[in-house]
Amino acid sequence: MRLLNMKILLLSTVILLTSCGPSEYVEITTDEILNHIKTLSDDRYEGRRAGEIGDRKAARYIIRHFRAAGLDPMGGRPGSFRQQFDFISGVKVGRRNSLTFIYEDGSRSRLHSGKEFVPFGFSSSEEASGEIVFAGYGISADTLGYDDYAEIDVAGKIVLLLRYSPDGTNPHGDFSRYTSLRYKAMKAREKGAVAVMIASGPADEEDENYLVKSGFGHRGASVGIPVVYLTMKSAIGIIEHAGKDLKEVQEQMNEQRESVTFTIPIFAEIETDVEKVPATSTNIVGGVEGTDPELKDEYIVVGAHYDHLGWGGDGAMIKDTVAIHNGADDNASGTAGLIELAEWFAANPQPRSLIFVAFGAEELGLLGSATFADKPPVPRDQITAMVNMDMIGRMEDNEFIAGGAGTSSIWKDLVSEKASEFGLKPKFDNSGFGSSDHQSFYVKDIPVLFFFTGTHTDYHRPSDDWIWINAEGEVLIAKVIRDVLVDLGRRDERPDFVEVQQEQPGGRRGFAVSLGTIPDYAATDIEGMRISGARKGSPAHKAGMKGGDILVKLGDNEIKSIYDYMYALQEAKAGEPTEAVLLRGGQRITLEVIPARRRE
Repeated sequence: MRLLNMKILLLSTVILLTSCGPSEYVEITTDEILNHIKTLSDDRYEGRRAGEIGDRKAARYIIRHFRAAGLDPMGGRPGSFRQQFDFISGVKVGRRNSLTFIYEDGSRSRLHSGKEFVPFGFSSSEEASGEIVFAGYGISADTLGYDDYAEIDVAGKIVLLLRYSPDGTNPHGDFSRYTSLRYKAMKAREKGAVAVMIASGPADEEDENYLVKSGFGHRGASVGIPVVYLTMKSAIGIIEHAGKDLKEVQEQMNEQRESVTFTIPIFAEIETDVEKVPATSTNIVGGVEGTDPELKDEYIVVGAHYDHLGWGGDGAMIKDTVAIHNGADDNASGTAGLIELAEWFAANPQPRSLIFVAFGAEELGLLGSATFADKPPVPRDQITAMVNMDMIGRMEDNEFIAGGAGTSSIWKDLVSEKASEFGLKPKFDNSGFGSSDHQSFYVKDIPVLFFFTGTHTDYHRPSDDWIWINAEGEVLIAKVIRDVLVDLGRRDERPDFVEVQQEQPGGRRGFAVSLGTIPDYAATDIEGMRISGARKGSPAHKAGMKGGDILVKLGDNEIKSIYDYMYALQEAKAGEPTEAVLLRGGQRITLEVIPARRRE
């Protein structure tokens, strides 16, 4: 009897728990949000840089929670949550780097790679030879009346340049927009140089044996010619063969703001070998199947990127700092929200299906979301909306930003209604474009919402740590997102898509004009710049540019990478028509585009 009573009691308990429904036992809490953020932003995860060990640890952490919540694996292989993708994480110096000088008397000397010269990360890997010419700082600046190439022909020659400008190392001087090493190399290439050697002058560097890091400027494609950095000691010796003193030459250029160029009676043979370092990252993809027989074949994508900056470097606000960038707000906060929402909806499925995605490699150019949007696990036309969370952990004054608000006619009323229930005040940004993962879906004509609590002084710095997180505020935002998703999951009609009429973006240092193109940062295996799309109403849109086009020339500038494009924009003038040469479907076409002035 006692055993029978025990069985009846247990059965009654199970029935009671079931009748209460799962929502009674799954909730989004402050403690859980903060614990996720603390874990992902712990030093053990080493800043979660894409392709590195911390990135892989974070992926395993997210998978554990997706699996425990009961999400369906929707990665690349059956039973897997992982959608892997490859990318180039950096460069390293290969074995075949040499630099030999041949003098008028037939004698030779050879510099030692790694001690007296080093190739830049953006150098091509090839051989070149030619006479050496000195071209000052390698700057052509019509607006400043300064041109180092005006009096010297560098075609077919190896150009020696000085780093910086007549302003010295001042980052805010008149010449600041022309001091990028990549820009100097590309300008020399445009003038016909076959290779470039760059060195610091005595006015800017005390150590005659100083070498930059070989990977300097490693993100992006080659400039198309060999480019090396020389020690100042080596540069002094080269210039002496022209009867010149490097210190005096630099003083003349700086004090008089005039170009000094000359030929040097040395023939050089150069070989550079820069190897790309392949890496792999992962999107973590889990699904919750819908409950309606028809609506379950429609999907809402909910996403947040989980990577950050590792130990600093590219993307960090303090360039030379070598320290773990834990990225508590960017974007452990969004990842924490994603995990909590995934757990809630796994226990509370909706009529429509949901796909939860933790994106990899967002900080390297939206690589993970671009991969997912290009190769989703379901037909793309069955994706009804995408909701993105990036930096949702620092809310102040109960305000947050809802981006993408103009990409569907329902967004503003829906978000305002749900936010008001928690006393929150949304600020709306209509654009579907932006530097986060929702952009990858907007360019596929999918309505997007982007939740964001704003930037702060710890952004992309080692100080972005969990102690500054407003966990209570994040819980409120996560609940707003939950209620928005519940509405989207249940409403009869899918949200409409609206292409937003785009205003010209605000000013940015070095860019006076805009074309309105959206670069495809994931396209690293092509020569040129592939376009994800063109902002509606922008010069590129009016000219007829489309997603998938590869821009290979703008005006007189050959475009081999996004960097070429950026520097070509510096030389474009608002209102003046210029030719854009594109590859479309294997065909070369030419369009006329009229750059627009950026608003301040």
